[in-house]
Amino acid sequence: MAHESVDVVTDMIQNDWDLDAECDDVTITSSYGGNQYGGYASVSDDDGDQTTVDVTVTNVKYDHNVSVEIDGDGHDTLNNTFDTYDDEDDDY
Repeated sequence: MAHESVDVVTDMIQNDWDLDAECDDVTITSSYGGNQYGGYASVSDDDGDQTTVDVTVTNVKYDHNVSVEIDGDGHDTLNNTFDTYDDEDDDY
């Protein structure tokens, strides 16, 4: 389940929040019951910046997929650590 969460977190970071970073790893640390699990995602970019954010992973059994939530504090951490695609320097 943690392995399947990596792509979901990367998709959220890049497509939903337009940040130039990707998830390297998700670690599940606890079970909340009801198919929900707590843990953290390790996120980095090509510039060597990295951070971790808390995640809640839900195992959606009927869909054979996982759902991942990152709370507002985690979103703020990512925004403060990584550039958006629009912030990239286009001077080559």
